[in-house]
Amino acid sequence: SCNGLCPVPPKDQLSSISWEHTVLSQMRVCFLATDDRTLARTHLPLSCPGFVCAYCGEGASGKKFFCTSKKVMRKQLIQMHYHLISCMKCPVNVKTTLLKMIECGNEAKLAKEKLTSLLDDIWVNMGFDN
Repeated sequence: SCNGLCPVPPKDQLSSISWEHTVLSQMRVCFLATDDRTLARTHLPLSCPGFVCAYCGEGASGKKFFCTSKKVMRKQLIQMHYHLISCMKCPVNVKTTLLKMIECGNEAKLAKEKLTSLLDDIWVNMGFDN
């Protein structure tokens, strides 16, 4: 199930545009449901918070990402990016923006400490413990 909330906290939405921020802004908060329990997710508790694509996330076929730690969340950012690029429902302007940001390389990325702070805020807002 999805609550439709953007996972990026309002105070972080005002920060400089970055690849990470752009990717996460295309996601919505969701919670692990019985239908989401695949072999790879059997260790996660029901109602575990995660991310779902804002464009194709409705229904069982929507692409969902469940993280067990901030480290996993950081690694899943690239998977979220690849999903958005291939998502049939993601707007062309979003895909173009993401591709341009990747082409710009390091200029598009948040400094490590800012990314850590952003992920910390998201982690807490999603209801995980530190």
